[in-house]
Parts: sequence; structure tokens; C-alpha cells
Amino acid sequence: MELDRGLRMPQAPRTAPPVESAAALVALKLTPTLGSGPRARYPRATQPLIVTLTVNADPRGERIVRMNDAGEFLVRADDLAEVAASARAAKVYEIEGEAFVEVSAIAGARARFDEKALALEITFPPERLPPQRFDLSTRLAEVDIEAPPRSVLLNYRLGYAGTRGASDGTLSLSADAAVAYGDWIVRNQSFHSRSSGDTSSVRLETQAIRDDRENLRRLTLGDATTPGLPLGSAVPLAGITLAKAYALSPYLSRQPSVGYQGIAEFPSQVDFYVGNTLVMRQRVAPGPFAIENFTYYGGQRDVRVVIRDVFGRERTIAYPFYFANQGLAAGLHDYSYQAGWLRRSLGIVSNDYGPFAISAFHQVGLDDVWTIGARGEATSRLANGGFDVIHRSEQLGITAAHAGLSRDRDAGANGHAISLSHTYVRGEVSAQLIWQSFSPHYSILSTDIAPKLPRSDLSVSLAYATPALGSTSIGFTRLELPDTAPTRSVNATYSKPLLERFNLTAIARRQLTEPRGNELFIGLQYVPRSNQTANASWRHDVDGVRTSSLQWANQVPHGEGVAYSINLQQQAGGGDTTRLISPRLDWYTRHATVGVEVNQLNGASTGSTTGYSLSLAGALASAEGRFALARPVADSFAIVEIQPPIGGVTVFENSQEAGRTDAQGRLLLPNIAAYANNYASLRDKDVPIEYSIERVGHAFSPPSRSGTLVPFVVQRLRTFTGRFVYREAGAVKPLGYVLVRVETAAGEIEVATAKNGDFYAENLAPGTHGASVASASASCRFSFEVPAGDASQVALGDIMACHVAR
Repeated sequence: MELDRGLRMPQAPRTAPPVESAAALVALKLTPTLGSGPRARYPRATQPLIVTLTVNADPRGERIVRMNDAGEFLVRADDLAEVAASARAAKVYEIEGEAFVEVSAIAGARARFDEKALALEITFPPERLPPQRFDLSTRLAEVDIEAPPRSVLLNYRLGYAGTRGASDGTLSLSADAAVAYGDWIVRNQSFHSRSSGDTSSVRLETQAIRDDRENLRRLTLGDATTPGLPLGSAVPLAGITLAKAYALSPYLSRQPSVGYQGIAEFPSQVDFYVGNTLVMRQRVAPGPFAIENFTYYGGQRDVRVVIRDVFGRERTIAYPFYFANQGLAAGLHDYSYQAGWLRRSLGIVSNDYGPFAISAFHQVGLDDVWTIGARGEATSRLANGGFDVIHRSEQLGITAAHAGLSRDRDAGANGHAISLSHTYVRGEVSAQLIWQSFSPHYSILSTDIAPKLPRSDLSVSLAYATPALGSTSIGFTRLELPDTAPTRSVNATYSKPLLERFNLTAIARRQLTEPRGNELFIGLQYVPRSNQTANASWRHDVDGVRTSSLQWANQVPHGEGVAYSINLQQQAGGGDTTRLISPRLDWYTRHATVGVEVNQLNGASTGSTTGYSLSLAGALASAEGRFALARPVADSFAIVEIQPPIGGVTVFENSQEAGRTDAQGRLLLPNIAAYANNYASLRDKDVPIEYSIERVGHAFSPPSRSGTLVPFVVQRLRTFTGRFVYREAGAVKPLGYVLVRVETAAGEIEVATAKNGDFYAENLAPGTHGASVASASASCRFSFEVPAGDASQVALGDIMACHVAR
């Protein structure tokens, strides 16, 4: 019989320390051990029996139990530790110095004894057995390099752009420098250019960042950007920012996750399906069990739990669950609090600051259905604030509402705005509606030019997708800008893979208001190889301009190699036809990336012009005092180092070949993902045979814009042969078939001898080694010398161990 509570148990993922693997984790929570209190003597006579014990049809092997004169059984308290919760009220007796519990005294327990087979079957109420937990969340794997980073990184790009026939071009340099020490990262970005004798330098962003990975918080001193939530703004600000940073745990899902809670009376197999995908198949012991923290994509999915016990009885529980990319799981928070001065002309002027401003938002998941929040931003002359509500429904999908009010003292006006959205995905069908409305005087923070907000903006779309028919969507938009008539349009999109290597995309749009017209786009992609693509497209816009393009490109290599592309484009309309040819070549070397691009434009109105650009990009990086040059670092980096140095060893980054170590035994890996699971390994066959390697792989997870030193320790293998002998009555005899204990700096090792006293040992350090032997032939302590040198094989000859007088 299977008992089932039929409860869904969506569990909010919590920040947790790393676990050993991302596979399902089983954690048994056992209740306190029986027999911890005073024990009474059992008042009746008992006899011991050795029986084959089963608990809720789960075999426990042979155990010693006792049976009283009434045929009732007593089981040792230690053998019932897993049911201590149900047996706490049962009296514990002492029989011959051991603690026993009477089975019949445990509420709901049943016992059946097969006298012929000496088998005792005990059945307890399953809800009182220990719970089992199966966590399906993906987590950060256990890392073996945990030292806080001490690194320096400088990304640079030196470029030159010019036009054929022109006397001067533009020389540019962009730099991104970051210094990491412990939990802090200091970063600065700048851009410098020189053209026709005019030189300019601009500071972009300067920041000091402290990441708290345990609590997923980030403190930023310096430049940052406001969140840009619906009805708010995203503007640069120089000051202080304290924010929740879920990016510090990339495997943590902020959205509600699905689970299941049930009870198995007997050992069972549990299959957990989401849609038609088998997510988990697990053997469970009798008792409560919980499946937790599974996240997925694609909106509403049918969840099925199939429970099959050892007797073949099966039970299926099915229910819907809506997987959303909005909202927060129960109990989770998301927030950002900022204060500082608005930065004006960012990217043009280094230090142009506006008024002091504050910005804040805070959202909380009340449960797995409702997420609420509030936000606000203000200067001394302008204020803007509002609230956010997000509702998740298993049947209706995601509905979000945002409202805002503003006050602009300079204009002497108040404003209001509202935003509503609804998203629903069910299998092959998806639908979305977004509507926003802004009053004429609604104001948000701005730095240079105040944005022109629409009076209203409506977008509706409906999509249907199947592998056989492809993906089709239709949509309607209505946009009303201030002081202009509303514009309306409808659109349709179709895409489908063809013949495994082709992908077709078609987009049609009709403008329903002036200027009326039709737009059409048709694109075809061809993938001849896994690292090459060809794209052809044709477009006709509302103004009658026709654009045809063709592109051939290969994939950017993971390590060293060449990436290339060539683009051909023709545009015809308005009585003119222009043609553009753009070949590009990027050479990814070990230490930098060299790029060359040419753009040739021909047209009746533009004539013939040829532009070109050259670039050299790379990174200068240091981690734990090791310096290396490499291609640009996009996120984080690692320096692999073989100690002592061995060159020419192949290094793999997450199972992909990344390059070979140089003469210093180093290779810089520039494509490391911050805060994520990363694994660097060596091809051990490349390590010379005279070396032994401690381990061939390391797992690590560095912070953003920082570097990690990944050391691989090797040891030159020196083998030693010789013969241990002893002297007895003047004759030299072999110490055969004995263990000689040799003292080394790493501790004592045992060296076995063969029949003639011959021995083999590895990696003995040069110098004097103490040793001892204890056998029937001879027992003594002695010492012997190991010579220095580079020879991989050393013959030590005969080593006299003992003098025995008989």
C-alpha cells in the first residue's frame, strides 16, 4: 500500500555552501537515538533469537532480538534508531546490559514472525520513518582552489582606422584595468584617441567593488547605473551602491521551483517527470520523501510523480506547474540602494557631474505566487516612485503591474504612469500582452537630454511552435508619442529548420497608419560544418528600399586559430544602388588577437570609398605573482602553472583544448566564467615519463575581473634499485621477503624485498636516510646514503643492514 499526501512542495532555492556534485543530493535526517534516558529492567523472561529482520519490507540482515513468554518481540534500541521519533514514548528496557524496546509498545507498529524461516517482519507507520530529501537544483561544485584572489588584469585594444586616399587616420587605445585582492576589486576603464593632431582621453567607469558571495551582496563605490526598472530610468551615477547580486551564484534560481512531498510505506522507485522528460529516477526507503528545487523553462508544464513499490503496485500523481522568468521564490529578496551624483556626457567627458540623486528598489517574494516591491528615485528638483506587483498562476501564467507617480519642481507639474503585462506559455502556444501609459508630465531621472516617453504603447503577440511545422507568431502594436498621431502595425514571423543544416526565417510587417506600407524580410542560414555558417537575406522596407546581403563566417576558436568573415550587401532604392563588401580576419594568437577589416562602398551618390581598420587586442595578467600575456579577458582568467616548469603540455579548459604550456610551464586561460564551475586539466600523456603528477585536474570558481593560479605539481621520478643484506657469522646474506621501513621527509615508507634481498624504491631525496628492519633473520636500525644527481635510474648496490652474531 502506498500512502501519499499529494502535496506539491515548491521550495525556494536558498543560498547554500557548495556541494560535492550537481546531481540529486540525498540527505537523511535522523531523529535522536533511543535509550538516552534511564532504563528499567524488563519484568518478564525473554530468550534471544537471531532472525532475518525486515522493516517495512526493507531487508536489514541478521539481527539479535528477544522474545518474551507471550510471544512479543523486543528489538535493540540501536536497530530502531531510524524510528526513534515514533518510539520516543516507548519504554526502554535493559536486558543483559543492552537497551531494548518492545515493538508492541510503539504506536501503530506491527510484527509478524515466521518461525520456520526465523524471519521477523516489522511494519511501522511510514510517516514516522526518517525523511529523505532529493535536491534537484544545480549548485556550485566543490572547488579545490579557494584562496582569495590576488591578481592584476589589463585588457587593451590598440586600433587604427583610416580611409584610402586620406592623409590621416584615427589611432585609438582602450584600456580596462582591474586589481583584485581578497573580496575587493578596483577597476578603471578609459579610452584614448588621436586624429589629425587632436588627442583626447576619456575616463569611463571607475569602481571599487566588494562581493559578499555568502550573502549574495555587492557593494560598489564609484560609478554604477541605476536599475532601469519599468517606469524608472537607467542613468549613470557616481557614488555608493548596495545591491543584491544573484550573479554571484549563477546556478541559483530566483524564481519558484517545483517539487513534491510524499510517503512510501515500502521501498519504492520514484519517477519524477516534467512534461515528457524524466527528470529523476530514484529508489527511496520507506518513509516520507521530498523532491525539491527543480527549475525549468517554457511556462506551464505537467508534472507527474510515479511511485512503484517492491510489490509492483503503482500510483501516479499529476499536477500543473508554471515555470516563470519573472517574480521571486518565497522568501527571496532583490534590491538596490544607490546614492551619488549623476554623471553627464559619459564616454565624452571624464568628470562632468550633475545633481546629487538617490535611487532604490526592493522586491520580495511573499510566496511562490505573489512578488511585491517598491521603487523610487529623486534629486532635489525631481522625484519619482511607485510599486511593482507580479502574480504567478499555474493556470493563467504571469501577470505584472507597475505604477508610478512623479513630481517635477522645475516644471511645476505632477505625472503618473502605469504598465501592465501578461505572459502565458503552454506547450506549443505562447501569448504576451504589454501596455504602458505615461501622462504628459511624467518625469524620470535623466543626465543630458530628458527621454521622450510615449503617451501609450501597446504590444500583443501570439505564437505557436512545433518541430514539424516550425514556429509561427503574429502580433499587433500601437504606439502614440507626444504631439504625434498614433501608429499601428501588424506583423507575422515564421521560422523553421530545414534538412538539418538550414534554417529559414521570414518576417512580414504591415504599417496600418501613415506612412502606410509593407515590410518583408526573408533569411536563410546554412551550417555546412559545426564551426562555419552562411547567411543570406533579403529585405524590403516601408520606403521601398530593398537590401540583399550574404555572409560567410567561421566560429571564433576557443583557443588559438583564425576567425574570418566576408559580408556582401546591396541596397537599392530612391534611384540609387550601393554595394558594400566587408571582409574581416581575426588571428587569435597565444598572446594577443590581431584583426584586419576592410569596407569598400560603391554607389552613384557616394562614389567609391574604401575604409580599413587594424587592431591589436590582448591582456596583461598576473595572479599570485605569475605574469602572462594572452588574448583579451572577457570575464575572468586563470594561469595554469606546472611546478617545476614543463613546456609543451596540452591544457584543457572545461574539456576543450585551450593550448600548451610555455617554457615556464604556464598557460593563461582568458575565457573563464566568473563564479561558475570551471575545470582545468592536463593531458597526462604530454608529461614526460620520468615525472609523476600529483593530480591532472583542478576545479575553481574565481570572482569577476580577477585571476586564479591553478598549480599542477609534478615530481621528477627517480627510481632506486639495490639489495638489502646482513652479515651473519662473517658471511653476507640477503634480507629476503622482509619490509624495510625507510624514513623520509614526508614520513615513513615501507620497501619490500624479493628473495635475494633486491628492492625497488621511488623518489628518495638525496642524503642520509634512517631505516629499520624486524624479521626472523635480522632485526636492527641502520642508515644508508642516497646520492644527488639527475639520473632517473640509480643503482645503490648492496646496503648492509645488520650484523648478526650466532
